[in-house]
Amino acid sequence: MVSQNLDVLQSHDTPWSLSSIPLLEGYLSVMDGNPLQEVIKAVIEQYKLHVDPKISSFSKGIIHRDLSDQNIIVTPIANGHHEISGIIDFSLLMNGCYVFELAITIMYLMLENPNPLDVGGPLIAGWESIMPLSDDERDSLYLLVLGRLCQSLVYGQYYSRKYPDNKEYILTTARNGFQMLAKLWEL
Repeated sequence: MVSQNLDVLQSHDTPWSLSSIPLLEGYLSVMDGNPLQEVIKAVIEQYKLHVDPKISSFSKGIIHRDLSDQNIIVTPIANGHHEISGIIDFSLLMNGCYVFELAITIMYLMLENPNPLDVGGPLIAGWESIMPLSDDERDSLYLLVLGRLCQSLVYGQYYSRKYPDNKEYILTTARNGFQMLAKLWEL
């Protein structure tokens, strides 16, 4: 039975929603002096042109919105492999586009991988073994990954100034994120 109250999980205009990439424009001043500010502006423009018009066609349901290495619990199994044994932190749970979940997971796991470009393929293959992406979702995935990376970098800069006592945690993505953004944009 589906709950009649799923509307409580609707939060389209929150800054961290991938449907809200254009909201980054209001925070770009925190990037003044950073050479990647122009890349972030370009990602926003590409998002508006190529992703925003397709969002209404994306499959939707309840998504976690923060499936990062910090929120996925793994258990060792044979031969040095691991399996997912749990997921934590459901504070960002919402009714949204499933492809957003995939993009967010790819982005965060890329940050922690010594070969970040090796992350997407296996995650997409695993995802599509259960839930195939539509052509529009597949075509938008790269910009969605870039968009989440831009969100994390820009909001990280903004919130690190607002909450300097928590700066180290807030700027976790920035450690590898700026370099990764430059590399992904070149592709």
